[in-house]
Amino acid sequence: MKDFVIFCTLLCRGSFKMMVRTVIVVLLMFLVSCNNETNESSVVHFVERSDVKMSELVSEYTVIPLETRDDNLILDASMLRVWNGRIYILDCFSSSKGIYVFSLNGCYVGKIGSFGNGPGEYIMPLTIAVDEVGNRITVKDVARNRLLHYDADSLQCVEEHDMSFLSDCMEYLDNGSLLWYVGSGWNDELAPRFHLLMTDRNDSVISSHIPKKPFPKRSMYNVMTYFHKYDGELFFHQPFSNTIYRYDAEFDSIKVAYTLSCDNLVFPTEKYVMENNDGIINQLKEDGYIAYYDLFENSDHKLCYFGTDKERYIGAYDKERQQGFYTNVNKIEDDMGLIKFGRPKTVYNDSFVGLVYMENSEVIPSNSVLSPYLSGNEDGNPMVVLYKLK
Repeated sequence: MKDFVIFCTLLCRGSFKMMVRTVIVVLLMFLVSCNNETNESSVVHFVERSDVKMSELVSEYTVIPLETRDDNLILDASMLRVWNGRIYILDCFSSSKGIYVFSLNGCYVGKIGSFGNGPGEYIMPLTIAVDEVGNRITVKDVARNRLLHYDADSLQCVEEHDMSFLSDCMEYLDNGSLLWYVGSGWNDELAPRFHLLMTDRNDSVISSHIPKKPFPKRSMYNVMTYFHKYDGELFFHQPFSNTIYRYDAEFDSIKVAYTLSCDNLVFPTEKYVMENNDGIINQLKEDGYIAYYDLFENSDHKLCYFGTDKERYIGAYDKERQQGFYTNVNKIEDDMGLIKFGRPKTVYNDSFVGLVYMENSEVIPSNSVLSPYLSGNEDGNPMVVLYKLK
């Protein structure tokens, strides 16, 4: 109490120097805080390597062979999600298109929806998302611009409706809301004026971010989503851009998280994309730019699968060491018998998840980590591989 009285007395006596000094300190602290907030972005850089062995890259792997039946053959897994003890695989480009569900030991559980125009059916199920709050699997039928919600337990459709806007991809937030990315390729009356929308399950818009730019006219190219999750946070990137954004659900805001760069390979600039808007894909191919990428993350690494016109690469970035390298996926020496480094699909329990297709089983050596699972499955469903990076 005595100290407080002395402090008040100093103020009353007009201890101007002390007050000025205090104000300056507070102001400096504020400026430093603001500076840290605005400069949080960094560069995730990948150095080129050509001498990578699979055993130097992959560790702690688990193989899950998927049960094969006449009614569940997967030809092209476009998306894969693992949640609540089940594996959900979207095969949207083959004639047997659908969403197939397996247990974590590979047993077939059933199929979500089916091809058709009737209730609970779809024509082109281009993207899926897991609604953990509502215990649902949400499917977007891009052919009819329709959203279908299926109960995760019964796999039955519980709700569906035509959407009020066009979009590229979606992801659920932890509060049950949906975040949508809208590319510039959508130009009719249903196209929103913003690239990022937050909606409820019935696609009623709650907020919007990033005013839409008139380019590129082509958005989704060789990817199924621009979103990835890590540690409860949601990140996204825009087509043909190396900038990664973080969405802050608490404040409903976005900010730059980091950018990507590679030795000897280049991401196109915004100016380049604008100048080649009408034929952006062909121009990217001709000039050899990085045209697309998928990004995933666990507690140790960022994993980037990306490509130019003819080549495919994998980039691994060690977050603790802040060092990364990339290599051509076809030049990884397979000393583990995993055939090749398959395109990653998702992250589960801090492990990256990919698929190995059995159509390549004839090249699997007898000492391969896959060989114990081959008997009777050579013409069947792929194997799910969970792995971490060294």
